[in-house]
Amino acid sequence: MELELQKCLKQKGYKVAAIVSGLNGLIGKDTFCFEKKYLNGKNRNEEIIININAAVKRLEQDYDIVIVGIPGACLSFNPQYSNDFGITTQLFMCAIEPDYSVLMLPYMRYEEAFISHVKDEVQKRYDITINDIGISEFAIDMDASFEQKRCVF
Repeated sequence: MELELQKCLKQKGYKVAAIVSGLNGLIGKDTFCFEKKYLNGKNRNEEIIININAAVKRLEQDYDIVIVGIPGACLSFNPQYSNDFGITTQLFMCAIEPDYSVLMLPYMRYEEAFISHVKDEVQKRYDITINDIGISEFAIDMDASFEQKRCVF
C-alpha cells in the first residue's frame, strides 16, 4: 500500500519518501526500509522511539511527504493472536505525529459497526484519528491459524 501511494503522489508532482518494512530487496530510490534491528529486544524502547523520530525528521527535510508504514498489527485479532499487543505501533506513535492515517485491515466483509469500533479503539489506544481504511488483498484463515497455532493468511 505504501509503495502504491508513493507512486500515485509522485505522479502528482510531490517529492515522496516511504519508510516500509519487509520488502526483501525491493527498496528503490526514495524508499527506505525500517531496519528491524531497531525493534529487536536489544534496544530500549526510548532508543527505538528516538531512532524512528530521527529517521523521519531527516526525511522531512528533503521530501514534501513522508509515508511511514508501521509493521505489524495495532490490535489483537483474538486472545490467541495478540499481534504483540500493538507494541510496535505504540513505539511509532510515540515517535511521530501523523498528519494523515490509513488503517489497513485484512480482507473480509466488514460491517460498518465493526469498522467504527476498530477506528474508535485505535483512536483511544494511540491518540490518532484514522482518516481512511484500506482493505488488504490477504485474508486471515482463522480455522487454519488455530489448527497450525500460527496466523495463516
